[in-house]
Amino acid sequence: MSVSVASANVSIAVPNAPNNGWNFIWNGIQSDIIGGSNTDVYQPALSSGTTPIETLVFQFGSSASGSGDATTYTATTNDTSITLNGSGKAIQMGANGTGTLKVNFSNINNTNFILDLSNTNNLAYSFVGNIHTIGTNYNNARTFKAIFGASVKGNITLDSGGNTNAESPSLTFNNGAKLEGNLKVNFEDTGIVFNGDGGGVTGSIEKTSSGQLTINFNGNATTGKIWNFKGSSTITFNGNATVSSSDEVIYTGLFSDGNHGSSTIVFNGEENKIINTASNGNGYAIFVNGNGGSNVSNTYNKITFTKGTNTITGNIQATTNSNNNNRWAKNTIIFEEGTTKNTITGNITAENYASNELSFKGGENSITGNITSKGNENQLTFESNIKNTITGNITANVLLYTDHAAIGRNTLTFSGDGATNEISGDITAELYNGYSATNTITFSGEKSTNTIKGILNAYGGTNTITFSGITNKLEGNLSANGGTNNITFESGTKNSIVGDLTAQYNPYSSYGKNNITFNTGVSSITGNISVSNGSNTITFDSNTTTNTITGNISASGGTNTITFGANTTSGTSKTTASNTLTGNLSATGGTNTITFNGSSNTLGGAITQDTKEGETTATPTTYTILANGGTNNITANGITLQNISSITAGSNGNQAINRFNISGDITFKDNSNLVITAFNKDNTNTDKHNIFKFGGDVINRDNAKSNTITIAELTAASTSGDYSKTKNILSFDGLTQDTNLTITSFNNVTSNTNSNINNKNTGYTYIGKDLTQGSGSSLALASSFNDSNWSSKDYQATNLTLNAGSIYAKYGKN
Repeated sequence: MSVSVASANVSIAVPNAPNNGWNFIWNGIQSDIIGGSNTDVYQPALSSGTTPIETLVFQFGSSASGSGDATTYTATTNDTSITLNGSGKAIQMGANGTGTLKVNFSNINNTNFILDLSNTNNLAYSFVGNIHTIGTNYNNARTFKAIFGASVKGNITLDSGGNTNAESPSLTFNNGAKLEGNLKVNFEDTGIVFNGDGGGVTGSIEKTSSGQLTINFNGNATTGKIWNFKGSSTITFNGNATVSSSDEVIYTGLFSDGNHGSSTIVFNGEENKIINTASNGNGYAIFVNGNGGSNVSNTYNKITFTKGTNTITGNIQATTNSNNNNRWAKNTIIFEEGTTKNTITGNITAENYASNELSFKGGENSITGNITSKGNENQLTFESNIKNTITGNITANVLLYTDHAAIGRNTLTFSGDGATNEISGDITAELYNGYSATNTITFSGEKSTNTIKGILNAYGGTNTITFSGITNKLEGNLSANGGTNNITFESGTKNSIVGDLTAQYNPYSSYGKNNITFNTGVSSITGNISVSNGSNTITFDSNTTTNTITGNISASGGTNTITFGANTTSGTSKTTASNTLTGNLSATGGTNTITFNGSSNTLGGAITQDTKEGETTATPTTYTILANGGTNNITANGITLQNISSITAGSNGNQAINRFNISGDITFKDNSNLVITAFNKDNTNTDKHNIFKFGGDVINRDNAKSNTITIAELTAASTSGDYSKTKNILSFDGLTQDTNLTITSFNNVTSNTNSNINNKNTGYTYIGKDLTQGSGSSLALASSFNDSNWSSKDYQATNLTLNAGSIYAKYGKN
């Protein structure tokens, strides 16, 4: 219950003695801490020359009295207002400046206390000692106010003191004065103002009340950690600012049911720093903890930098109670358009159901540290048109609890038109117990240059990357380990992936998938492409111009599907697609399906050139195509086979087929030593086929263009069983020019380059026209063709002259 007393005011002017009811005086002292003479600094004492009072209590009550000793002296008044005016003098509490001035509002309503030490700017300190207010709190029912013209050395704890704000503050520090100690606020709405350069709080700022704390720093300022356990706080730095601590520098929230906090901090200076100084380099700069009760939606830090150069050193963490999925917490960090350079050095982590939202609207921006979502989301937006870099790993994973899961996701958007954007680090999306985490990264600036350096790992989760800049590059391997990587190059004049692509099965999730789409420009992949019980799907759209894959392609299980774009015409403009795949092709349990839709297509590659000491030498590089328990399906409008040394179907286990469905011309270049082999060894009742359907002319470009083709060996061999299961089929369906085909050796089973074939039986070899049916993956020997009509003119190739070297047959047919 509150108590009211008659309205009256008592004024105490240092160094004058207080009223007769209080038996203490002000002693002038020579203070080594404050400086000045004994007429500048005073401290309370029981009498002249005696030991100073350590704790002086001003207490509001129903009567006036004074009691106590030098340890604690209480001056009680029945007035409603007390003004302690230093009159230009400084106050030191206790012999060593470690005493306390305490104001006890007790349960008296409508009371005020004013400490006026404003005219002390000629001294080092206005006040040395601690200040503490206590008493029962009633909204708008009492006021504590203090004005300092110089710094305060000591701690200030406000446990009572009424309703104040920045316009009518509880604490005012003028002339660049600062608090050299800790500030703790635990009562209703409170306003605090620091005026002038040099202000701040060298210790901590701590808030534990449910009211509003407002602090304005009107000048360059330095403070220690800022902690808000309850209620809301708004802190504004209107000059250059440094906030530092070895503990969490900015902390909001508390592990306590029913308690929650919200903090809004604005930096308006030209140079601002939030620095964690922990010696291990792993401390927190910004931390929000949403563990203050169920269904709490207002536990947050909102930190805004409006201009200048800004630095955050230390980790950024958002977390909630792992045992309750209704909890909520968020860090929002905004770098406004007026900022010039923004740097974060530390990890960014969202845990459980908490989130981080960072927005970079201007300047040059960099993050050095890992970005991790352990449930909920990290959302980063880069709108700057200059340069944005992330050096660190990006990881999304899942936290699983008894009755729920926290699913992580990272969402990064780079929208600055003309910006240079770079991510250096691995990007990983994980899975746990069937729950998949996600990373979504979008580069939407039309004139931007974008690079990702690091591994893209979909470990059960999903990575989705979209590029829309001028130059876009992935410099790292893509691994789909039971998860999915979706990569889309929406636009750009030059798009590239430099790294290996792998897709595989993960027993804890599913089949891995890499889905890659190039929509425009000059596009390339430099690296090996492999699949084992998963899929790689690569599409070069018809709007692409020059497309290359340089690397080996292998399928030991699952599928590789590669589609090269076709020529396009828009009005009078025509785009000619040039497509090249340089590397070995192998299907050993899986399927490779490659479709060339352009007019200029190459499978294989050129001989590399080395220049040394003025002489250029050619380094022979040949490529192989192998189906061994798998299938290669190659479809093209027209194609050049260059430096292909062998095409092999077999020899082990399951079905093995190489299909070449060429509707236009096929050009052989640097293939004079080509060996085509179908070999059945371990399972002679499975198909081992090489099927070639040539829909146009066959051209040789080893030197001058000609229609004379040489194949070194064409062999079909089998150890036993059904020899018809082993076939080479060459169907020349569209020859318009006289063509000479020379096969140096038919069925070389005596001195074959593959020693396993030597002394084996022969299979079936067919050369003619219209020998096939179907297309693509269904291309096969025509069902109408059989032993009774093989010699029919219907199957004799027109304009083809076959020149055979040695021919051998044993049980098989040629």
